Amino acid sequence: MFKVNENYLKLPGSYLFSNIGKKVAAAFRNKITPILCIGETLTERMSRETNLVLHHQLSAGLHGITAQEAEKLIIAYEPVWAIGTGKFALPE
Repeated sequence: MFKVNENYLKLPGSYLFSNIGKKVAAAFRNKITPILCIGETLTERMSRETNLVLHHQLSAGLHGITAQEAEKLIIAYEPVWAIGTGKFALPE
């Protein structure tokens, strides 16, 4: 978890964090807007599992929050394979 400022909290939705839905719900309870970062590893990308992985991460991040909270949730695509590599995701 990374606190962006007093109003926003960045939460990686990848395999790095378990119980991500609880962390998202806790952020809302504490009047903080969570930023759910989702993304696949290079292995998952090469295996064409991106959509499945992102679906699971989104489902886990949305678990336990209300529809009103889901409307306020910020979702960022941050592929694990691109972090610190200088590579970037193309809109394909």
